[in-house]
Amino acid sequence: MKIVYCINSVKVLGGIERVTVVKANALAEIAGNEVYIVVLSDKGGKYIAQISPKVTLVDLDAEFFPDGFPGNRIQYVRQMMKKNKEYREKLSAFLHRVNPDVVVSVGHKEFEQLPKIRGPWKIVREVHHDRNFRMVLCKGESVFRHITAVYGTLSDRRVYPKYDKVVTLTQGDKAENWRGAKNVAVMPNPVSFVVDVPSSLTPKRIVSVGRLSVLKSYDTLVRAFAIVRQKHPDWELEIVGGGELKADLQRLIHSLSLEEHVILTGRITEVQEHLLKGSIFALTSVLEGFGLAIVEAMECGLPVVCTDCNYGPREIVEDGEDGFLVPVGAEKDIASKLCLLIENDGLRKKMGENARRKAALFHPQHLAERWMAFFEELTGKE
Repeated sequence: MKIVYCINSVKVLGGIERVTVVKANALAEIAGNEVYIVVLSDKGGKYIAQISPKVTLVDLDAEFFPDGFPGNRIQYVRQMMKKNKEYREKLSAFLHRVNPDVVVSVGHKEFEQLPKIRGPWKIVREVHHDRNFRMVLCKGESVFRHITAVYGTLSDRRVYPKYDKVVTLTQGDKAENWRGAKNVAVMPNPVSFVVDVPSSLTPKRIVSVGRLSVLKSYDTLVRAFAIVRQKHPDWELEIVGGGELKADLQRLIHSLSLEEHVILTGRITEVQEHLLKGSIFALTSVLEGFGLAIVEAMECGLPVVCTDCNYGPREIVEDGEDGFLVPVGAEKDIASKLCLLIENDGLRKKMGENARRKAALFHPQHLAERWMAFFEELTGKE
């Protein structure tokens, strides 16, 4: 089967980019498959993950946005329309040359363009976030942000029905946000790495991984950790990730006198190295499209304490078995579960072992087989 993934870039440091490479690599290992990753334009920088030599990377060299902002908005819109047309023509030429069985839209720029390119292939849109994420993000923001969010949401909903299939990450998202849609399927993300030896669960460190953004609510985690330190002053918290709220988080850490006990590592590519140096994983998000960081922590053998937010965590974590689910924003509950795992070595080890077994369900090759069954049903090709 010929499978094409379309994405903006595979040099941007992000979960979607990393997961796309992992899936492409795994599918390319299946005999008879030809797998392509088509990027808009990747100039300079390093790839987010190692791309298998069995995967063909195609750079369309199509700059989507005009250089700089022209003197007036009308001119800018005209330039954007021209760029849209140029990109669509390049993508169309490639697809007609390769003649794939399935084309998967993962990025932003090809989203509206693919349904306009006619061909015998099936087109699939992957949705890596809650369908209504824009409306959640704009809460408390300006009127302009609300208008932009509404426009983006309505625009998406206009295009989704044009795809043969839309794939979301969780059953919860499908049930609540895609009611009545007949072209929606569910497929979780694969863990982006597999480790041979899990964490020893002896370091006195709690680890979290994610963007420093409103959705991750790291202020909740820091305040919960301040409670933990009252009982366990020898433990520390490491937060791996960068983002727009770093300065705000640093101020909070300073106000709680936690500068020596909370580590803000910043953005990195090899998260497993940091997870393996921890003993507990914590995540206090208010919304998760899936929760890949949870699965990655489980792969490293870490028990998990995370908020029971929509929609991913409850479909990954079995409360009391491989981790704990706590209400969103419940700092005392988060602190209580963290303390329970800190104080009980046997429980921490047992949950860590269960977590590692759970992570095996998300290994790339296992999910590649599920994707192949999905593609075969979609195309009628075995």
